Amino acid sequence: MKITLTKQEAERNLETYFFHKLKEAPMQVFIEDMKPAREVASVPYSSTMVECLWIDSIPPTDTNPNYAAVKIGLIKLYRDLYHRLTGEQVSLVRAKNFIENHKAH
Repeated sequence: MKITLTKQEAERNLETYFFHKLKEAPMQVFIEDMKPAREVASVPYSSTMVECLWIDSIPPTDTNPNYAAVKIGLIKLYRDLYHRLTGEQVSLVRAKNFIENHKAH
């Protein structure tokens, strides 16, 4: 069910609601004009889209001297990002191979 009210109708309904709830008439009920809520469209990501997003956003790990620790952290991050964007799990081996193959040129 969807109900659409004008600002004046909403104020009158709130006055009536608070009158019944409080057992006394409120002094004044006023609804402030508010900005409309921002809508965010969700996009279903494919495997290729996640990998392209990663390549564009994350620098390769082979440029860091502490390669092993960085690689483990990036594998965890990649798997979580992949799961959140696609709704599917990615295997540890596939994530490891992707991170290792993303090298600086």
